[in-house]
Amino acid sequence: MSETLAVREAQARPNRAFSLDWLPVMPRIAWRNLGRRRYRTLISIGSFAFAVLLVGAGISLQVGAYSSMIKRGTELMSGHGQIQHPDWLDDAKLEYLIDDASALTALARSHPGVTGVSVRAQASGLVANSGAPDKAGKAGLVMGIEPSSEPQVSAIPDRLIAGRYIESGDEAMIGVALARNLNLEISDEITVIGAAESGGIAAFVCEVVGIFDAGFPALNRTLVQVPIALVSEAFDLQDRASNVVMRVQDPMTSREVLAGLAFRIEQAGRMEGIAVRDWREVNSELYSSILLDAIGSVFMYAFIVLMVGFTILGSVLMVMFERRAEFGVLMALGMRVGVLRRLISWEVLWLWLCGMLLGLAVVAAVIGWYGEVGIPMPTDEAMQDILDSVHMDARMYPEFSSLAFVWVPCLLLALAQLAAVLATRKLGRQLPAEVLRSV
Repeated sequence: MSETLAVREAQARPNRAFSLDWLPVMPRIAWRNLGRRRYRTLISIGSFAFAVLLVGAGISLQVGAYSSMIKRGTELMSGHGQIQHPDWLDDAKLEYLIDDASALTALARSHPGVTGVSVRAQASGLVANSGAPDKAGKAGLVMGIEPSSEPQVSAIPDRLIAGRYIESGDEAMIGVALARNLNLEISDEITVIGAAESGGIAAFVCEVVGIFDAGFPALNRTLVQVPIALVSEAFDLQDRASNVVMRVQDPMTSREVLAGLAFRIEQAGRMEGIAVRDWREVNSELYSSILLDAIGSVFMYAFIVLMVGFTILGSVLMVMFERRAEFGVLMALGMRVGVLRRLISWEVLWLWLCGMLLGLAVVAAVIGWYGEVGIPMPTDEAMQDILDSVHMDARMYPEFSSLAFVWVPCLLLALAQLAAVLATRKLGRQLPAEVLRSV
């Protein structure tokens, strides 16, 4: 009999699959109060959602642009970090070389977090077409590289437009503008003449096996890459090098990774005459442009967030004005002011939660889609030159950011609760009867 009554009671009980009965009383009352003024509730939720959508999309777009700038700005020459002489960054001369380059390279390759390492020997020289002795030579940047490891830190091997990548021996890769200026083609020979550190003449002849287009006129006009053994022999460098270039898994953590590497080098007793620098120092112009853009964006996003905060403050103040009679009756019945304040706080919390879920869902969908297909930029020649000058691709790929998906919502929650505190600060200053008489 008792089982039959239990079944009938369960059948008579309304379906509450989507009810909030599992919550404490205060959150449930606050949720139901929001339904009393649905238009105002929807406007408040929309304000939160719009703020998250605007700020989140903007930050994600900027983070994607910064990642593209860092990738393009470091993939050709600087890498994510370098081991070099302390004076090399300001004055790249042969007198500022690092000793024991092979030992330092081995330390860098064994360090956790470092994904690619290559050693370079760099010098200035005169590059001429060996088959046209009457044609004037051009000033060039002669860079000796390790053919086996250079592709780990540089994208120049992927920018070949003719020929092949250098392997060993007397082979060279040159920029497309330099090849055009010297009337060079694949299999032609070039003569490189420079000044050795000892004051003598350094010279060698090598065969052009590849022509690349780095995407930057300065490199296309001057850069000549040859095996490092050729440069070391011609300029009498021995086991010295200009720098050891490294790449790490995440360029944003390069400072921490390289700090650990510097500690290992110091422990090995090789820190004298050595500086370990990340891409922010090696490529300071790139870092400064990113930093200035980020600082400028902070003011815009702060203005948007403050506007939302004032919107919520106005909405809560209106609620307080319209519900004076309700609050007066509740206080007359013995409800404490602190309970009323918690009720308003819960209502604001519900508004924030609904707005955040709506805004973050839209942002996640937009960022997820455009993060895969990219946002095309104008591709005319003038615009392409501008994009190249700031190390940006023709397509922008937004990226998810903890700043947009965690910190901005938390900041909006803090502003919303501050608005609730400011709006309810006068509660309890009047007696319930005075509140009721003022209605």
